[in-house]
Amino acid sequence: MKTKIKLLLFILFLTGCGNYEEFKEDIQGEFSAVIPEERLSFNMVKVQVLQPRCTSCHANYGVYEDVKANINAIVGMVRANVMPKDGPLTNAQKTLLFSWVNAGMP
Repeated sequence: MKTKIKLLLFILFLTGCGNYEEFKEDIQGEFSAVIPEERLSFNMVKVQVLQPRCTSCHANYGVYEDVKANINAIVGMVRANVMPKDGPLTNAQKTLLFSWVNAGMP
């Protein structure tokens, strides 16, 4: 009986190990040249992504310095579809955000 319980616990342990997805923090190239760099700006990202989807919970994301300081966390959460809480960004919003990051966050 103890062997069956151990086997069951081992199987449950193994099945629980695969429920993650690894994301590389470097998104260089993933969205490069999607939106011309000369058109990208923080204001564009703020108006199209941050204000409608983020600032209701993260009021400081309306400020460039705060977004820049937290960009790794923001990108990681957006890529993992953990944020925003009300559902993932649209593909267009992700493209804009990641293109802006790849462009050096102008």
